[in-house]
Amino acid sequence: MTRLPIHRKTKLFEHQWPWLLMALLVAGVLSAIALVVVLQLVDVDPAAGGNNLRGYTGFGIFLGALAILFALLTFLYSARKRTLQEKMPFGKATMMTWLWVHVYLGLVAMIAATFHGGFGLFSGSPFSSGKMLYFVFALLALTGILWRFAYRFVPPVAAPKIGNYSRTGTLKRAQEQLTEVEKIAAGKSAQFHGAKELVVARAEDLGALHHAAASLPASDRADIEQIQQLAASRNRALRRVVLQERYVRLLQGWRRIHVPLTLLFIVLLGVHLVGAFDGHLKALPAGTLSTGALSGFAPPEDCAACHKAIYDQWTGSMHAHALTSPLTIAQNNQDIKTSLLGQPSPDPLRICINCHGPVSATLSTVASLPLDNDRKPEGVGCTSCHQYDGTPFSGGGGLASKMQADLKPGRTYFGPIEDPVGNGYHKSIQTSLFLNPETLCKNCHNVNLDLNADGKIIKGEDLILQQTNDEFERYVAAGGKFSCVSCHMPVMAATRVAEGASVPFEQDYDAPPRQVHDHSFVGVDYPLDTVTKSDPQKGARAALLKRAATIHVDPEPTFAAGTFSFAISVTNTGAGHNLPSGFAFARQMWLEVKVAASDGEVLFTSGVLGSSSDDLCDASTMNDPFDPLKKHLQKCSTSDPQLVNFQTKLVEHIEAQREPNGTKVLDEFGEVKLAQADKAKESVLQPIAGGAVARVRPSDNQALGQIVAGQSRTFRYSVPLPKNGGDASVTARLLFRNLPPYFLRAIAAGQAPTETPKVGPLVNNLQIVEMNQEKATISLRKK
Repeated sequence: MTRLPIHRKTKLFEHQWPWLLMALLVAGVLSAIALVVVLQLVDVDPAAGGNNLRGYTGFGIFLGALAILFALLTFLYSARKRTLQEKMPFGKATMMTWLWVHVYLGLVAMIAATFHGGFGLFSGSPFSSGKMLYFVFALLALTGILWRFAYRFVPPVAAPKIGNYSRTGTLKRAQEQLTEVEKIAAGKSAQFHGAKELVVARAEDLGALHHAAASLPASDRADIEQIQQLAASRNRALRRVVLQERYVRLLQGWRRIHVPLTLLFIVLLGVHLVGAFDGHLKALPAGTLSTGALSGFAPPEDCAACHKAIYDQWTGSMHAHALTSPLTIAQNNQDIKTSLLGQPSPDPLRICINCHGPVSATLSTVASLPLDNDRKPEGVGCTSCHQYDGTPFSGGGGLASKMQADLKPGRTYFGPIEDPVGNGYHKSIQTSLFLNPETLCKNCHNVNLDLNADGKIIKGEDLILQQTNDEFERYVAAGGKFSCVSCHMPVMAATRVAEGASVPFEQDYDAPPRQVHDHSFVGVDYPLDTVTKSDPQKGARAALLKRAATIHVDPEPTFAAGTFSFAISVTNTGAGHNLPSGFAFARQMWLEVKVAASDGEVLFTSGVLGSSSDDLCDASTMNDPFDPLKKHLQKCSTSDPQLVNFQTKLVEHIEAQREPNGTKVLDEFGEVKLAQADKAKESVLQPIAGGAVARVRPSDNQALGQIVAGQSRTFRYSVPLPKNGGDASVTARLLFRNLPPYFLRAIAAGQAPTETPKVGPLVNNLQIVEMNQEKATISLRKK
C-alpha cells in the first residue's frame, strides 16, 4: 500500500506576514520619531543631544546602535543554519522562521541606518567611511532581496526541466544507464557493437535507430531498441546536468556576492566606528597620519565649499602665507642653524614654525622649512583656531607643550555661535574662549621665552620679541574701546557663515542671520613674493594704517643762531597697541619732513627716500662701530641725525638701563628699560640672549622706540633760516614700511647659493604707506 505524504501545518512565525508587519511597525515608529526631530530643529549641536538627523547626535547614535544590533542579529540565521543549530537560544525554531528573521531584521537595520545617516548620506561633503558603509550595506540588502526573489521564482520554473538540483545524482544515473548499455552489448557481435556505437552517439535520432536495426538479425533488434531508449534517457540526464548547473549558478550566484559584501560590511563597520569616535587619533601618535581629515585636522581647502567667502578672504591673508613666505623660510632656517642651535626640540627649537603653522608643526617632526610631511603648508589655518580648546598662554603658541597640546583633533569645531546649525562635515560647539577671542591672539602675538623657567616673563631676564597682546591689555585697562577683532576682523555685510552649504544636505536648515567677521586678518604685512601679481588687501591695509595715528605740526618756531626750530607731534590715536607693534625691530614707522622757503629753496629734509627699496640712514645702525648690518644699507653715505624712526633695534645681548647709582631704570609700566650691551651687535635673527632696544636720535639724544596707545610724542627739528628771508612751509608725513630693506639683504646674504626661495629680489617689492600727513606755514618773523 502506498503511503501518502503528510503535509505539516505551517506555524505562525514561519509565515512571512508577521515579520513584515513587525518591520513596517518599527519603520513607522522610527519615521515618526525622525519627523518629530526634523520639525523640532532648535539649538542643535552644542552637545550630543542635538535635534537633527545626523549620526553624531544622541538620536543619531541611538539609531546607529540599533542598526548595528539588528544587523548583527541577522547573522544568527547563518549560525542556526550551520554550526550552532542545536546550541544557540531559540535554536529549535525552524529554518523558515530564521530566514524571515534574517530578511526583515536586515530591512529594519537598513531603515535605522538610513535615519542614522540622515541628511549626511546625501551631502556633498567628502566621501566618508559612513557613506561607504551605508553603500555596502545597501548593496548587501539588495543582493539578499534578489537572492530571496530568485528562490521564490526560479524553482517553480526549473522543476519541470530538471526535477531536482542534485547534479551528482543525475550524473550517477547517466553512468548507470551507460553501464546497462554495456551489459546488453556484452558478448554480442562486432556488427552489433558498431550499431550500438551509432545509436549511443545519435540516441535521439530515430533514423539512425532504423538504419542500425535494419543491418542486424531479427534477434538483436529488440536489444538495440532497448539500448536506444537507455541512451536517449542518458542524453536527457546529461542535459539536465547542464540546466542544473545553470539554475544553481542563478540561485547561488547571489550568495557569491552577498557573502563577500557581508565580510566587507563587517570590516567597514569597524573602520567607521573607529573613525566616528576618533579612535585612530587616540591610538596613533600625533603626525602619524598627516594627510587630510585622517590626521584629525582637515586642510583649509575642505572648508572652502561651505565657507567660500571666509576661505577666499583667508587665502589672501598673511595667516595663509605664514609658512610659505620666503622671508619666513629663510629666517627660520637660519635661526635654527645659529641662534636656536643646540636648543631642545620641539621647545624652543621650533618656536617659529609652532606659531607660523600650529597644525602643520603638530604633524611634523622637523624644525626647518619646508616641513617633512605630504600636507600642503597651511600657515595659520581654520583648524589652528577652531580646533583649539585650551587656555591661551602668553607666548604659548610658540611652544608645542602649550598651544599644540590643546589642539583637539577630530570633527568638532569650536566657535562663538550659541545655536550652530548641524551640518554634514563637523560638529560645532560654542566655547567661552570665542566669546572673547582677543585672548586667543595671546598665544602667538606675544612672542617670548621663559629662559629661567620661573613661570614669569620679565624684561631683562627672559627673551621678549613681541608684546602686542600685552600692549592691547594695557590699552583695554586704560579704557580703550577697540579690540583685536574690531580692527583686524571687522563685521561684514554678510549674514550667513556657511553661504556655500546647501540645505538640508550639507546644512540642516537655514540659519538665522549671523554676525559674520572678515577673515582677511588685515595687518601691515603682505606676501612679498606674490604682492606684485595680487594684492587684495592693499586698500584695507592702507586704511588700517591711516586711522592708527595722527600728526601735528606746531607752527610756532623758536630761534637760535642762524636756525629756527619747530615741533611735530605724533599721536597713537587709532591702534589698540603700541606703534609700531609686533616685531617692532622689523617695522619702520618714521617721519618724512620737508621744509622749503617761500622762494622754493629747500631748507631741510629728513626721512626722505628716493624709492621704497632705499634705506633710512639711521644713526643707530650707521654710527655703531660694531654693527654688522650697516654694510647692507643702500643710498646712505651719512646718517640722518634728526631722523625720527620708531623702529626698535634687535641686538644679540641686552642689559638693564641703570641710574648712575646702579638702580635699574623702569618705564611707566614698571618694567625694566633695556639697553644694548657693550659691543653687542644688531641682528636680523632672534638670539636667545638678545632683545629689542629703543633707537636714539643723535640731534637731541632722545630715545625713540614705540608709541604707546593713546600716547603723544613730540620731536623738534632744527632748520637753517632762509637766505632770502620770508616764511617757511613744512610738509610732514608719517610713513610706514613693514620691513627694512637692509634686513632683507642681510637675510639674503645668509642664504646658500643653491637655497630657494631667494629673498634678495623681494626688496624691490616693498611698499611705503602714508599713514598721515600735515602741512603748515611757519612765520619766521621774530616776535
